[in-house]
Amino acid sequence: MKTCYPTLLLLLLLLGTIARAQTTPATGSVGIGTSTPDAKAALDISSTDKGLLIPRLDSVQRAGIAAPPDGLMVFQTDGRQGFWYALGGQWLYIPDKTKAGDNLGNHAASQHLGLRDFDLRLREASDGNHGLGWYGNSNSPKNWLSQTVDGPVLYGYGGGVLGTADGSSPRSVLTWTNAGRVGIGLNSPTLPLDVSAALGLRNAASWDHLYFSHDGSTALVNAGGAESGLALRVGTGSTGSYGDQPYNEVMRLRANGRVGIGTNDPQQTLDVNGTAQADAFAYRTAQTRYLTVSAAAFISAAPHVYDTNVTIGPATGSP
Repeated sequence: MKTCYPTLLLLLLLLGTIARAQTTPATGSVGIGTSTPDAKAALDISSTDKGLLIPRLDSVQRAGIAAPPDGLMVFQTDGRQGFWYALGGQWLYIPDKTKAGDNLGNHAASQHLGLRDFDLRLREASDGNHGLGWYGNSNSPKNWLSQTVDGPVLYGYGGGVLGTADGSSPRSVLTWTNAGRVGIGLNSPTLPLDVSAALGLRNAASWDHLYFSHDGSTALVNAGGAESGLALRVGTGSTGSYGDQPYNEVMRLRANGRVGIGTNDPQQTLDVNGTAQADAFAYRTAQTRYLTVSAAAFISAAPHVYDTNVTIGPATGSP
């Protein structure tokens, strides 16, 4: 009689597997470790001391799988270790939230976030009153009030704030309201542009500046780096815009305290190039003036007697 021990051993292993994996005829579900597999699962594995171990491949072996079907999963053992799954013929990595940067999975982006012309809604996705988004030009399908923006727009229902936060000391730098008012350093602007403290204008050099301020009793206009003075110019054209109108200078203030009207280089405290007109002049103190007039400027009643001197005043005394 011939004994087939290998065949018997294989048969016993197969019977053990069948005994542990049971199929529920009504649902077609297969259960391993359970006699009642979930009806919604094709395979239901139950264990209290074991896990599921899927195939482990290195990166070369994983990439060597041609045309992987969607949902195929492996565990990569080298390079970017972890679980990979196939979708659309490509392998995608399942990020590990404990690692630095996983494209916002742990709040640290590892790549740019592209909104693809969608807005970032700051409250609910259905709330279109608070958000940040890109808007195009005036004839773009996505525009802001028919303006040409081609850039970001930050909007809010009642207004908004741009601020800074230094630990526990937040500060509002710029505030705007739904009435179209903008405040700099102010929380409640009351003018189209409402600036607290001073308003300054300058070019690249910080000493070349013009700023307006108020000390509580006096409004101040401060011009720095103005070697040629502070000029007041008035545009006379009905066309053109900022800087390209014909401007006429009507007055200039120099750093030496001289004021010129009609001249940009005054030589006196007040230098007027033209006719000055006033109803009266007032002097701080009494003024004495001397006038020299020749005899020829007068007409004498007796020219044969007074042909060289004319006496103004009493008839007696020296002529």
